[in-house]
Amino acid sequence: MSRILVPSIFHAIHFSHNFNRQGIGIDIHQLTGHSGTILQHRECVPDKLILPTSVINLDCLPAHPDLSKIERELYQKRGRELILDRALKKIEGYDYLIIDTPPNLGLLTENALCASKWVLIPCQM
Repeated sequence: MSRILVPSIFHAIHFSHNFNRQGIGIDIHQLTGHSGTILQHRECVPDKLILPTSVINLDCLPAHPDLSKIERELYQKRGRELILDRALKKIEGYDYLIIDTPPNLGLLTENALCASKWVLIPCQM
């Protein structure tokens, strides 16, 4: 069975929050770190921020409302579009990473695109 990690970089925290509301087991108010932590601190070890869920083989690197502020800070960093890619390459043991992104083409989404091999864009018809 495939192991899946969902790093969420959507500051509205829908994915992380829905995990909590649906009883899947993540309480965003108890976080000691989140996806923004790996964007701010290159020395951060992402494995330590990954949280298991009650769904077998599905883990989450949760988002936090501070991501919108962190995104603004990233504009001043050199190589800012590759920060997420470098951080995610440190993570091992997953068959798939599904990155939850904001619905706009800001710096967080640009980071996700640069870190991805494939892109799935859901749309409402």
